[in-house]
Amino acid sequence: MGLGFCFFIAALGVALSGMQTTENQLGRFIEEDQTLLLAVTNMYAQGLQMGQALRNVVIDPRNKTGYKNLEDAGKGFEEHASTAQALVAADPDALQTMRELAALRERQKGLQAEVIAYSHRMLVTSLVLALMASVFRLAGGNRKSLAL
Repeated sequence: MGLGFCFFIAALGVALSGMQTTENQLGRFIEEDQTLLLAVTNMYAQGLQMGQALRNVVIDPRNKTGYKNLEDAGKGFEEHASTAQALVAADPDALQTMRELAALRERQKGLQAEVIAYSHRMLVTSLVLALMASVFRLAGGNRKSLAL
């Protein structure tokens, strides 16, 4: 009887230890892995938002909302990237990947600025062409009457 009780106490100790280990692993999963998943998912969402905002800027460069949305999405991406980078600090491979993503984001900023500058030039060009067409129509569509 005493030996059975000792085995029962030992089994109970092993079970409690296993439950504590499982609880710790689950806590780490929720605190680290799920937080990292959320940060990376939000980076993806902000990247999509940046693309949508850039499209809106190109479609209508005079609409300031597109610029604000692009700026906000860029800031959101960088905040979530910073969180993700902090979470993977102990994993050299994951940290390197996050650093590469940060470098790509910096490159993307420059490319987005180029796209915006190009859309501004296209807007000016289209306004000049529209003005020239109006002047031509006012002149009766006759090129000779436009000669100075």
